[in-house]
Amino acid sequence: MLNLYVMRHAKSSWEDPELSDYQRPLNKRGKHNAKLMRKIMKNKGMFFDFAYISGSQRTVETYKYIKDLNLKKKKIKKDHYLATPKFLLKSIQSIKDKYKSALILNHEPTVKDLTQQLCSNLNEHGELLTDKFSTAAIATIIFRKKSWNDIKFGDGLLDGFIKPKDFY
Repeated sequence: MLNLYVMRHAKSSWEDPELSDYQRPLNKRGKHNAKLMRKIMKNKGMFFDFAYISGSQRTVETYKYIKDLNLKKKKIKKDHYLATPKFLLKSIQSIKDKYKSALILNHEPTVKDLTQQLCSNLNEHGELLTDKFSTAAIATIIFRKKSWNDIKFGDGLLDGFIKPKDFY
C-alpha cells in the first residue's frame, strides 16, 4: 500500500506588489497555520518518505515548517509551479518504490484537481473539495498498489482531508 499526501501551501503575503506570484512569501497567518499543520500531522502520524515541492517561495517556506516529517528525501521542482494534474501524475509515477509515503506540496487549483482525479471515492468525501482546497490543507490518499509507476487517475481512495480551520 502507498500513501500520498497532497498539500496546498500556507497563506501567502500580498504585502509587496513588486513581487511576482512565484516570489510571494508566507504571511503571518500562513506561518502560524504551517506550524499548526505540522503539529496536527505529527499527532496523526502523517509522516512521508519523499516530497515533491513546487519551487515557489511560499511552498518552499511551507515545507520548512513540516520538513521534519520527511524521513528520507525531497525534491524542489520549479516545473511543478503551475503544473497540471497530468504532469504531477507523471512525477508521482516516477517516485522510487522504496518510498511508501510521499508528499506533493503545490498550489490551488492543481491540488484540488489532482486529488479529485486521483480518488475514486469522492462521493463519500467530495463535499470537502467542492469549493477550494484551503491554504495549508492536506488530503490523504491511499493506493492499493505496490509501485508508484502503476498509479493512474481514479486508483486512489481519499482517506482524509484536514484544514487548519478544523482546529481553531
